[in-house]
Amino acid sequence: MLLCFIFGEPGITCIIYMGPKKKAAPGIGDLLTITDLADFTHKWPSNLQDFPFTDHHWKEVCRLFFSPPGEKQSNIWHNEIREIALFNLFGLSPGTMSNDNPDLYALYIEWNGALNQCFANYIDAHSLAGPVDIIHLEKKGGQNSSHDFELKIKDAKGATYDIKIEFKFSASRTSSIAGLAQFAAINTESASAPIFFGKPGYVDFFYDQGYLERMCSSVKLDYDILRDIKNEWKKTAKSVSVPKTPAVLKQFHEDMRDPSVAKNESKKTIVNESFAAFIDDRMEYLRSNFEPISAVFNAKQTDKYFCIFSKGTFKVETMPNIVIDNVTHERGQHFFMLHANGGFSIKCDMSWGNGGAGNQNPRVLFKLVEKTSSSKSATRKRKHSPSRSSGGNSNIIVGDEFPLEEELAEGDSVGKNIQDEIKRRGVMKPNPGFIELFRSTSPKIRSKRSRTVKRIK
Repeated sequence: MLLCFIFGEPGITCIIYMGPKKKAAPGIGDLLTITDLADFTHKWPSNLQDFPFTDHHWKEVCRLFFSPPGEKQSNIWHNEIREIALFNLFGLSPGTMSNDNPDLYALYIEWNGALNQCFANYIDAHSLAGPVDIIHLEKKGGQNSSHDFELKIKDAKGATYDIKIEFKFSASRTSSIAGLAQFAAINTESASAPIFFGKPGYVDFFYDQGYLERMCSSVKLDYDILRDIKNEWKKTAKSVSVPKTPAVLKQFHEDMRDPSVAKNESKKTIVNESFAAFIDDRMEYLRSNFEPISAVFNAKQTDKYFCIFSKGTFKVETMPNIVIDNVTHERGQHFFMLHANGGFSIKCDMSWGNGGAGNQNPRVLFKLVEKTSSSKSATRKRKHSPSRSSGGNSNIIVGDEFPLEEELAEGDSVGKNIQDEIKRRGVMKPNPGFIELFRSTSPKIRSKRSRTVKRIK
């Protein structure tokens, strides 16, 4: 870029070279519209040590926290962006924050306070000898983890501990676990699913009991192309995005994403019938498996801290100990209720998460329900909410039922790929400024008072 300045006596020109023109920061659509994993990792580096976020990145992060767009096609990616942003905030110096983005500092303070409370509660619960130091924060998630972060700490004797932290973004503006649309989710073909349903799983049931054939017939898709490739279809059906190969399955999953197919009411009716029939078929198995099911929830949910972001502030909660003592299912419904011996039940809601009903990513979403309202929730009729269609591309498509809170379920292949990408980039050590702020606030005081951050306009 060349700039000319004329000064001094007439006719004397000084030409100053300002260097090459800088590229404009990516637009909103560029950063928040995600097409696939490659697009995601290109636009959102997982670690500041790899490639620092620009001011534009951080502004878009704050937009996702404080004024989230209702772009359902990208909401799973948006939650991944929020997690990576919190991971990077741990190592970010407040001195590098732009004055044009006051929400970033507010988020920084809130996240510090939430980790502070987890830290203090863990020390109290385990009676650790002080002083206790923070070593690093590790990003978790994906197929092999039931939580998002681990805060590694070291006590005075040199012993190390991992504090498990689950981040939840509340789109419904609730700040409690019971108010979340889901506190956990599993793919029906994941390693955890047989504990609930035994084997073979739901995808086999959907194929073997003729629901796949009936569904194809209802939308005039050729079932014969799938008749002899059951195992290949199962692999692509349990995934979340259109496969590149084989060509016949690529075309099938793209055809299923066509708006006229994705929104077909007859197809959705058949799929919902398959859920209801599958649940009925596995009720006896569920009744005989209360102890291991309870153990799964307790092993993966009750030993971690839920950091719930809602209305500009974090709230930290933990799950109660779960002892399942009953299961109920109203005939024809797509969900069943696991009843615990405390004051709550767990609603287990079955759906296909990507590309419309019967297409890809069969999963179970788990929601905590107070017993006073569980009977009302259990008898509520299903509202058919057609999935958004991508018109035949391989974008991740999610249902409308949980538009902004939905996350990658345990067992999702994309979750594993994202986690593999992040793991290659190591862990995040705390910025000295983060530790200074952390230590300047008494954990016991922080854990007993509200940390409301006023939005700065």
